[in-house]
Amino acid sequence: MLAPTSGRVVAVHVQVGDRVRRGQTLVTLEAMKIENALAVAVAGVVTEVKVKPGDQVPQGRLLAVVTPDDGPEPGAASAAA
Repeated sequence: MLAPTSGRVVAVHVQVGDRVRRGQTLVTLEAMKIENALAVAVAGVVTEVKVKPGDQVPQGRLLAVVTPDDGPEPGAASAAA
């Protein structure tokens, strides 16, 4: 996940090893006095967290890495065949 704009990291909501679902907020970034919840596009496992609260980041900075998961999303009900 890359920073869509420059700003200050307000919160990191995950840690390495966490299993995340698509759309889950990983990082909250403040830019121009507005807090932006940055959500992951795929389900998977957090393999790297590159920032901490208080960090100033430029646009395009790597914030976190999620390795996509081929299994069902956490919390998703499995379909009966």
